[in-house]
Amino acid sequence: MKKNSSILTHHILDAIASVERIIDQITFEDFIKNEEKCLASIRLLEIIGEASSQLKKLDLELFNKLGLQPSVSMRHILIHDYDQVDMAIVWKTIHTDLPLVKKSIQSSPALID
Repeated sequence: MKKNSSILTHHILDAIASVERIIDQITFEDFIKNEEKCLASIRLLEIIGEASSQLKKLDLELFNKLGLQPSVSMRHILIHDYDQVDMAIVWKTIHTDLPLVKKSIQSSPALID
């Protein structure tokens, strides 16, 4: 299947929704004690970063408008520096950055069916 901007942004939104379900109503302390939640969240951040990277290749203007470079940078760290991942930064990313990405995509009407 050929990917386009709409498909990639939907992948990002789907991954964000999954992260939101995973961390719903838990504290940071509970999060870091739960290996499954940590690993699932990391995987979803990797997906967000990869979809963002693919979007950059398809539509650099949209990529920049949506502010997705931090997602690509986070993916790079999670994949290549996996042994140095700081779960406090992952937690902050989930709570601070993902809501901004979600809002940015949702406020682009051409991307939402």
